[in-house]
Amino acid sequence: MTNCRVTILLLVLSIAMLFGVGCTTEVDYTMGSEFVPTNQQMELRRRVYKLGRVTEGDIDKECPFTRTRLYHSDSLRSANIEYGYFGAERSDTFGLRKAGFMSQMIFSLSLHEERGWGYRPIFDSMLLSLYVVDYHGDTTKKHKFEVFEITSNDYFNVPKDKDTSFYINFDPTPFISEKPIFEFTYPDQDRGVYVGDMSNPKNAEVKLEVTDAGREYLKRLMFSTSEELEANDGFALDKDSLYVTGNERKFLDVVKGIYIAPANDIEGDGAMFSTHLENTALLLYTRGRYEEDPTIIRDTTYMIYNLYLDPSTYNIDAGNVSINTVRHDFSGSMVDTDGYLTTCFVDGMGGKVTEVEFTDEFIQSLADIVTAAGDDAVVSVNQAMLSVYLDGAYDGIEDYDYTLLNPSLVTPMLNSAMPRLGLYTDYNTLVAVTDYAYTIESSSNKLYYDGYLNRSLACYKMDIATYVQSLMNAAADNVDESGRVNFDKFSSGNATETESLVEYRRFYIGPEAYLLYGFNRQAICGMESEVGGVKAAAPIKLELTYTIVN
Repeated sequence: MTNCRVTILLLVLSIAMLFGVGCTTEVDYTMGSEFVPTNQQMELRRRVYKLGRVTEGDIDKECPFTRTRLYHSDSLRSANIEYGYFGAERSDTFGLRKAGFMSQMIFSLSLHEERGWGYRPIFDSMLLSLYVVDYHGDTTKKHKFEVFEITSNDYFNVPKDKDTSFYINFDPTPFISEKPIFEFTYPDQDRGVYVGDMSNPKNAEVKLEVTDAGREYLKRLMFSTSEELEANDGFALDKDSLYVTGNERKFLDVVKGIYIAPANDIEGDGAMFSTHLENTALLLYTRGRYEEDPTIIRDTTYMIYNLYLDPSTYNIDAGNVSINTVRHDFSGSMVDTDGYLTTCFVDGMGGKVTEVEFTDEFIQSLADIVTAAGDDAVVSVNQAMLSVYLDGAYDGIEDYDYTLLNPSLVTPMLNSAMPRLGLYTDYNTLVAVTDYAYTIESSSNKLYYDGYLNRSLACYKMDIATYVQSLMNAAADNVDESGRVNFDKFSSGNATETESLVEYRRFYIGPEAYLLYGFNRQAICGMESEVGGVKAAAPIKLELTYTIVN
């Protein structure tokens, strides 16, 4: 077969939009045939893949076009992402997830040059200032957390040939104290500490309970060990000039930071929180004495230890690093499976997402479009609208009839649903399908991809025209004389450098790129039917509009 390279024609797209692509019926249009030479005619066509069949004009045949299953990755980057996540939740559907974060500390005040922390200072209190912007789970209960000291900076010391990035599966255990230095409860309604959200963040100062290990830590932090006090005539002086602006590097070598994590016991189903790290800090309050009469309190001294700060406005040579860690235990949950499923899931916080693979039948059907068009024709995909439906919304409803949706059933689903989904050819590195170019998206540059929840239809709609165009190109370029696709080249790892597009048959449905750590979880309809014959009420659907230019 003569190579029929398929390209996207902007002119074709403009004409298609002018004549109302979305309103075409199941017929072929020959536009302006009385004016255009027979070898330059344009046909606008539409086909639909749904419920295991493909329909277009007189075509109506069996064509299961997707296979879906779950996928999990521990390779999501988790360092310096502006927020710190902490908490634990368990779910019969999604299993157990636990999150914590470690961060360096940077002092924001300088101590008195002559008095330091004062004469024989007394520890007053240590507060954790949180700025919680989001939460998930039961916030009516108290939840217990522990604070550990970072005792080693060796996690920075990786071989030059190794990846220095940090991922959610990072294990802080070798680099932190064996026992916690502080403990706290959040929220703590008895003390007036409540939870905020994105629209009304709460700045809460939580009092930390000091452990035995914490008391030793505070003595070192305040330079108030017996030896140091005796060496400085009773003053807890910063003799090494750690608390002097410009010595942040030296300070971080000595005071390496903290790690906050949920305690082992979970109250009920648990809860998870996110705090804006730039507004999160430790507050240390101490009281000094009069040298003449140590029984009399002279004054109060305090220090603010900021956690991660925006490197664009605060840059030091010490790193200024924060790392989020997330652990998942799927044992016994609904997502604890490796088989193909009609009901799939998308979970934030590095949980499981949905893997979609286009079938041989679908890829062959794309090649057939090009073959039927002829060697002298050009086929251009104008729109490829992928619809992914909320699981359960269409139970008992045939043929995606949204007019029959039950508002009392669907509304709670809509309110808890993820606002947008992203599609990725490589979820580990967040390589998106071509149409979802999230790195260039802005408020003034909206992608035709869309991906947002359509509340009227209870589904997500993604226009993946460029992606399907690439698949069509690859399919057309790899057919034999009989028009059959060589599917060996469509197997993962078998594509040559020049045939890299063939690996696009598999993609992943996950949270949108800028909400990877969102707390929302989503059940969606997947493939038409799984092994065993269980059918989805509203499986994934594709509406394909394309143009043939002769």
